[in-house]
Amino acid sequence: MQKIFNPQSVAIIGASEKEGKIGNILIKNIKPKNKNRKSKLKIFPVNPKGRKIEGLKVYSSVLDIAEEVDLAVIAVPAKFVNQVVEECAWRETPIKNIIIISAGFGEIGGEGLKRKKGLKDLIKKYKLNVLGPNCLGIINASEDINLSFAKANITEGGIGLISQSGAFITSMIDVAESEQFGFSLIASLGNKLNINENDLLDYYVKDPETKIIAMYLENISDGKKFQTKLKRIAKIKPVIIIKAGNSQKTKEAIQSHTGSLAGESVVIQTVVKDAGGILVDNLEDFVSIIKVLNNFKVSKIQTTGKKEGLVIVTNAGGPGVITTDLTESYGLKLFEFNKKERVALKKKLPEESSVNNPIDLIGDAREDRYQIVLDYLKDIKGIKGVLAIVTPQAQTPIKKIVENIAEYNKKMPFPTFPIVIGGEAKDEAEKVAGSNGINNFEFPVVLIRALKKIGKWNIPATVLVKQAKGEKSDRISRQEYRTLLSYKESEKLAKEFKLNILPAKYPDNEDDLKNFIKKLKLPIVMKVDSPNIIHKNVKNGVAVGLNTVKKVEEEFRRFQKDFPGEKILIQHQVENGMEIILGLKRDTSFGLVLIIGLGGITTEILDEKILLVGNITNVKIKDKLKKSKLYKILKKEKINIDKLVEQAGRLFELGMLDEKIIEVDVNPIFLYKHKDPVIVDFKIMKISQRGSS
Repeated sequence: MQKIFNPQSVAIIGASEKEGKIGNILIKNIKPKNKNRKSKLKIFPVNPKGRKIEGLKVYSSVLDIAEEVDLAVIAVPAKFVNQVVEECAWRETPIKNIIIISAGFGEIGGEGLKRKKGLKDLIKKYKLNVLGPNCLGIINASEDINLSFAKANITEGGIGLISQSGAFITSMIDVAESEQFGFSLIASLGNKLNINENDLLDYYVKDPETKIIAMYLENISDGKKFQTKLKRIAKIKPVIIIKAGNSQKTKEAIQSHTGSLAGESVVIQTVVKDAGGILVDNLEDFVSIIKVLNNFKVSKIQTTGKKEGLVIVTNAGGPGVITTDLTESYGLKLFEFNKKERVALKKKLPEESSVNNPIDLIGDAREDRYQIVLDYLKDIKGIKGVLAIVTPQAQTPIKKIVENIAEYNKKMPFPTFPIVIGGEAKDEAEKVAGSNGINNFEFPVVLIRALKKIGKWNIPATVLVKQAKGEKSDRISRQEYRTLLSYKESEKLAKEFKLNILPAKYPDNEDDLKNFIKKLKLPIVMKVDSPNIIHKNVKNGVAVGLNTVKKVEEEFRRFQKDFPGEKILIQHQVENGMEIILGLKRDTSFGLVLIIGLGGITTEILDEKILLVGNITNVKIKDKLKKSKLYKILKKEKINIDKLVEQAGRLFELGMLDEKIIEVDVNPIFLYKHKDPVIVDFKIMKISQRGSS
């Protein structure tokens, strides 16, 4: 990675003298802009035509360069890329580190897929380190090294940007100029054929110039590795992630509540939150959080005590009230002044001022009134931050107020955020704030959302790493592999793991039915059990409350008519308890996910659930339950949480057996105050042969 981000020599293969060509932009960008650049970078342009480009000697082939070369940047048509890569490896001193700018691989299908496979084979054969293909390149702003076809002059700063999209990088570079922040390292992942986000995270966390890691990802290459790294790195540096591609494109194909509760976006939210990262779903929040973390003291922003919170200072009542509402609606606490503090502050301000929170300085406030309040607030313990709202009245000196706020940020123990609202006033505030090392926020909601998202980034949740046991791993291999196991097959497996599953009987005829009714006792529940019918209720394949033999027989005849050739099961109808959904889902990036959620009609209304990702123990399950709203509901109903934890832990152990288990749906498990829980429906889904989907 050091030779990719800070090479001493680089070959630009596909260099061009033609204005506007990527090969020409690369040559112009890599030439030093800073005369004091530490790196004495040797540049070797490569083009079959030879001659000179930008005053540099051009080599007709990478094989003609006699000197050692740390890095090759390839920008030739896709059909020539694999040949050039092989030439890099054939050299007497091979070039092992390569950035491939060229597009035309897996992203275009067809011929591109063949090129992709060929390139993967070369990487493996010659043990190469390749970034790309189809990428923008890299930028090391700290060392004035720009090996990309983005714009030439990149503002230096503390943001390390990793992006799967080159266009996202160029947009962020423009945004950074207007929002007054800069970059340390920038890397475009492209198709991630070899080097991926996990490799870059390792390098960025060690880079002394990188204070904040910001990532744009469309997919995650190795979710388990990513989760482990994020947990470690988020304790050292804040990691902000914007994850694209979370829309439910296949909602109609979701086959269970488990699938619904653990969609891709929910899994990534759980992983990032538990590891201590900051996940956002839009560019506005992404930029706002960068601004807050980059230029303000926010490591102590979270409130932990009763007398802690934010203070709003304003020269306009309306914006102050709106900001108060927003702060509370986003779950942030406002600081409560005691009587002594209010009296002392009132003496320093005009009689018309309000000294509650928000503090209203009234419309004629100048910089001295903001200064008086900030001077007083700086010595009060428990204040976690000040939101200083400024609206442009005729007499409002925007420049002086923002300059004062910038000065107070240097000496106060908490951040003070300028929120200058308006047109010209806002533009002036942003210019003044930027020149003084802070940022203005145009609207309160943007800042409040950022503070809410940041939360407790520096206190990440503990991720347990204890492995679940898998002594019974051979048992599933004896099952028949298909989309959905029958209830009978699932019941057998559940019992092996001591899951409290309700037994079922399968009558073939009315004589069987009568015998089974005597054993099970009334009332009876009847269900169709078919791999072709996932949602039984929708197909009228469930009958409950059958409290006479006659009713059971009538329904049995209807089921035989409506579902010819399908299995019909009957169960004793147990007493209703608190309905909970348990589920397992094997996420493509992060592996096995355990879901615990409210069942019944409350499932969609309250959307109350918890997800656990990674290697899970009963201790982890209980700890996360106790931190959820679900725990309060269980406690109110006087449910023994340990019994739920035990069943959830056994379900997870079942899922650890074999990667062929893609999804398990326990819907519902009934919980009771004074007896063991009962699972009344249990599905093991999407089991397939190895190598098939």
